[in-house]
Amino acid sequence: MHASELALTGLAGCFLVSCVSGLSAKGVSLSHFEMRVEANLPLVDEVAPIEIDYNIDWEAEVAKDIIEEIVELVTQQSPNHRTFSEALPLKLRVGEEEQVRRAQISSPDGKVNGAKHAFSCRWRYGPQLESIWPTRDDGQKICLPIDQPKQLAGIDWGPNPQEYLLMGLAGDLLNGVFSRLGSTEANIKELTVRTSGFVDIRGMFDVADVPTHMQAICCEIEWTGSDHGFSKKNLMDALMFAADNSSVARMVRQAVNFNICVT
Repeated sequence: MHASELALTGLAGCFLVSCVSGLSAKGVSLSHFEMRVEANLPLVDEVAPIEIDYNIDWEAEVAKDIIEEIVELVTQQSPNHRTFSEALPLKLRVGEEEQVRRAQISSPDGKVNGAKHAFSCRWRYGPQLESIWPTRDDGQKICLPIDQPKQLAGIDWGPNPQEYLLMGLAGDLLNGVFSRLGSTEANIKELTVRTSGFVDIRGMFDVADVPTHMQAICCEIEWTGSDHGFSKKNLMDALMFAADNSSVARMVRQAVNFNICVT
């Protein structure tokens, strides 16, 4: 799978499980809840806005306006949704050196010619979800499990939404670093991009005046190999290049436009 598909899985999973939790708190008994996601991601050199559509399908003995009320609330309280709907900085680290890539601004009149992604995220039970991607060449659909850790009522059946987002970011940056380095750092035996961040659960539950979005998002390069002829500056340059050319990093650094429809 492409790294951006992992990140979009994290986005959809966080939004959907937040909707299910909110509806459960209102005493709504759901029999079905699913979200169709379509994302239009610009090319690297485009200044166009990023557009993501949510189309929500549901079955429950409750009025539609209750569903819409919870969906509107979740747009403010879902950590991954807030991470993408705001423009956030990325911290980059190589050894002791740190750089920060600031938020990006798009042109509202820009035309998008880039990659289009479409998939479904479906609630199964509790906090367990599935991200379902179109059939590939081998005829098999790709279904990614999404869950929560045990202390958040999950069973660790799969990665949680924040882990998917950070996996997508790490994978996209790693590809970018390698494409930039080429064979210039032949002494490196192993290269890892490690991403980290945290969610302050008080913001998610609106019990304290703290950000809801993921905080302190950091991307760090780790490596093994000989230091002979080795340039940390080249690594930092490659990591900055990757951050500036990554579709996932762009979704973090540039505020995404969301269009939400409840059927």
